[in-house]
Amino acid sequence: MTDLLMPRKIFQPFFYLICAAISAFGICGSSFAEIAPWETSWFLPAPLVSTGKAIAGSSFMDGTQNILNESLLSDGLHFRRLSAVDGSVLWDIVDNDSWTTSPNSGWSQATNNDTIVIAAATHSSFYPYPSGMSLAAFDRNTGEKRWVTYYLGALGAAPIAPSLLSDGAGNFFLAAGGMVQCCYNNGGQSVIKFAGADGTILWRRDADVVGNQSQAIPPAITVSGTDVVVAGSFESMPTVSKLVKLSGVDGTTLWNSSAYAPSALYATHDGNLVTFLRSGGFAKINSADGSLLWTESADDGCGGNCSYNGFQEMSNGDFLFVGSVSYPDERPDMPWLFHLRGDGGGVAYAGNPTLPAPSIAGFIIQAMPSVDGNAWLRFSQYTNSYHGLAWLAKYNLTTHTVTTSQVAALRPPTDAQTPSGYINLLANPSANRLLVSRTDYKSDGTQATVDALLDNTIAAQGDLDIVVTSPKVIPHGGIAHISMTVHYTGDVAIVGVKLFGVLPLPLSGNLICSTQGASNCTTDVSAGHLHASFDLIPGGQVTVSADLLGVNSESQMWIEGILYGPMSLSEPSIKNNFSTTPIAETLFASGFE
Repeated sequence: MTDLLMPRKIFQPFFYLICAAISAFGICGSSFAEIAPWETSWFLPAPLVSTGKAIAGSSFMDGTQNILNESLLSDGLHFRRLSAVDGSVLWDIVDNDSWTTSPNSGWSQATNNDTIVIAAATHSSFYPYPSGMSLAAFDRNTGEKRWVTYYLGALGAAPIAPSLLSDGAGNFFLAAGGMVQCCYNNGGQSVIKFAGADGTILWRRDADVVGNQSQAIPPAITVSGTDVVVAGSFESMPTVSKLVKLSGVDGTTLWNSSAYAPSALYATHDGNLVTFLRSGGFAKINSADGSLLWTESADDGCGGNCSYNGFQEMSNGDFLFVGSVSYPDERPDMPWLFHLRGDGGGVAYAGNPTLPAPSIAGFIIQAMPSVDGNAWLRFSQYTNSYHGLAWLAKYNLTTHTVTTSQVAALRPPTDAQTPSGYINLLANPSANRLLVSRTDYKSDGTQATVDALLDNTIAAQGDLDIVVTSPKVIPHGGIAHISMTVHYTGDVAIVGVKLFGVLPLPLSGNLICSTQGASNCTTDVSAGHLHASFDLIPGGQVTVSADLLGVNSESQMWIEGILYGPMSLSEPSIKNNFSTTPIAETLFASGFE
């Protein structure tokens, strides 16, 4: 496949399109200078090379005891298998021969017995459009490369982030979708079964016709026994998603149904299927014949305006769908949880399980089972400038309440040079321990990916709040005095509280930090952002103040303050951790138009 490979830079125009689509999740396009270390039982920094530069990376659980990590480093693509027990590297290989894209283009991996297969979108000579999938297989125990292969996209389509599943019998299913090279408003989908031993295609099904942009997304697939169920357009229905069960032996259709239009598809522990319907509801379907077992509306409380981006089946058989609700008025999106009883008994809970912050947008990104039989939820909430916090909460399946709220990192914004991190929950192996993958964004435009066993023991119960004050207007060339005041109520002192501020105007003079019941206050300003750190005792207060100079041509701006403590602090809510206030610049020194 050497003659099919193109320079990695060819993918960049297409990569920016993907980043535009997923930037709301904090994945692309930000960097930072320094971030405080996490409390960890073991901490494996990546990259392992001395330059400290990593462009991107991702991690997956490989069983329950190991982690598979993929990172693009300064010396090439690294693939590592790590022990989830102590973080030791089981193997680490550099593979620069099999790929033409960076991990940002969407990697997928699956394991089958002693084989790990990794897939990614790749390129043809038709600049700048990718047109196929590159796959490589590695020995699960040693990391030795076994084979490399390349598959073309359906109907010449440019594939995006293919998904990969094991059939449980030594082979694999690959689902791909992409935009047809002639035009971005058309797409095609494929499902391919290939041999785990050498990558040979056993059978392939392409969509019968080219569909619209929705067909550019890889079809949702899940394994049903040794067969595969696909939510895609495989029966001459270009604009309507439907369910099709394909034989694992030869890819022929075992059953198909147009009764459902799913946007997501999940296999359940009992061997059946759960789908989130484009109409806004849920359905459980018998995988043997496609018959409907039950349906449930998702409109409770959100008027059909909910969107879901995560699913988790719990040990008791219940289902958690997590995402956000979009309001038709000017209210920001709010986190949303839909807790469905797995026996078809209806809705256990629907709503925002946390205290809402009315002016702060947010969503729930992920749900993961906890060792006590409940669920960890991963939230992202952000301000007008898309700066915000990534935080974790424990959701009780019985009381439908959140019992802990712990801030994990400053959420990556859309601009550069901002302290930030992005986390993904991998597992909860024991009480007070979370396996996580984290990406830190650096000021030189690179990223560093780390896998860690995080100590999330709660050592303090309390509440942080912040209030930002400023004049409503500032005359052009004038001075505006602003302040950010922090209060802490809690049972014990806390160390390493962080304040991040968005300053739309330059400083006139220095920052001033005034404390009462606080210590070790340090401040800095870089790239228009305020950074402060301090320690607080219960009842403590810190005020950071500054004078801003009116030299911005924008008539309406926002001053924002975001506050977060150590992860060992559990807060009843993080709604008080944000404060924003508008400031307008006038054209006249008098302050009047």
